[in-house]
Amino acid sequence: MSAHVTILRNTVLPVKFNTMNRPRLYSYIRYSSERQGKGSSIERQKSYIAEMAKQIATEYDLEIFEEYQDLGVSAYKGKNVQEGALSDFIDQVESDLIPKGSFLLIESLDRFSRQNAMQAVNLFTSLLLNGITVITGIDKQVYRQTEVNTETLQQLMFSVMLFSRANEESSTKSHRTIASALSKIRRHQERKPGDPVVAIKELGSDKWWTDSSTGYVNPHPVLFPIAKKIIQLKQDGWSNRMILQHLKNNYDGPVIGNKKSKGIWNMQHCSRILEPAIYGRKVITVNNAEYVLDDYYPAIISKDEYEALKLQVGNKGFAPNRESNPEIPLLSGIGILHCAHCSCYMVKAKSTLKNHPHAYRYQCASRDLHQDCNKWGFRASTLERTILQLRKVRISGEILLG
Repeated sequence: MSAHVTILRNTVLPVKFNTMNRPRLYSYIRYSSERQGKGSSIERQKSYIAEMAKQIATEYDLEIFEEYQDLGVSAYKGKNVQEGALSDFIDQVESDLIPKGSFLLIESLDRFSRQNAMQAVNLFTSLLLNGITVITGIDKQVYRQTEVNTETLQQLMFSVMLFSRANEESSTKSHRTIASALSKIRRHQERKPGDPVVAIKELGSDKWWTDSSTGYVNPHPVLFPIAKKIIQLKQDGWSNRMILQHLKNNYDGPVIGNKKSKGIWNMQHCSRILEPAIYGRKVITVNNAEYVLDDYYPAIISKDEYEALKLQVGNKGFAPNRESNPEIPLLSGIGILHCAHCSCYMVKAKSTLKNHPHAYRYQCASRDLHQDCNKWGFRASTLERTILQLRKVRISGEILLG
């Protein structure tokens, strides 16, 4: 039976171990924008890669093992390489958690990187030098580490051309996006009082309590009154925890875009709302230049009320500074441990055992975010001993075979 795991951006699900002794086939899909996620891009890639994986697994006698997904992550400036699922894959290759001889299937090279050609080729060849064979589904090209000959040089030059073209396309798109944003910024600066506010969504989304579906920024018919209620409760002295419970008891959570937290109220809705946007200000940074746009958002309160509320709230309702601890947990300390129940990340927590005060537990962070999850924590040593034992067995096996 083949093992198959899907790894979403910033999410790692439990990995099943390969018991077939066949090379593994990994796959990677990516789309850049939230709009693509709402459309057909993700489903098209999923369907295409799944079908291609079956064909390639049969042709090369591979075990379909894991699928990595970067959803809404740009490859133009290498964000998927720095913090996305592709970054996880590269790290596991370099630390030998993904064995040499494994295959990586991608739709095309531009899914992998849209950085400049030198950066992209350097990253690409580092995978090949680590024993990974890369197959592109769109043209059935197979890239692998082999002796240098005319064919491999032609392949390398071809990859340089593809990466260069992808970078140029992204660069052109970036310039157009920036030009469009600057045009709308100027339009806002020149608008007359009472004129509709043009939504500037090229460089980020607007606040959850607004509606820009028409191309103009308006109060959301459902969420704007709730945002006003949050501010009113803050003015009445309610803590963030009390406000969050009130939201959960009385309102459906906001469904915004393609985010994993859609439909769920969390602490950020209460703690992060206290910012200049609630009196109408939007701040945009373009090419290291900051633009302050007043009267962009529909105001919840006035600027004077905002300043008074900031003084009133102070640090109340925010998490206190925690005592520093030099111990770094084996798994949560490197950010790879996630709750199997809700996929939220797991964090270090103090042990509940009186006789073992220096021990610690892994605890689902949904408790801190006040989200619903019944699988909250377990003793860290139990999982860590298992992981280390499995690693020990693998190393011993490599020594015996080596």
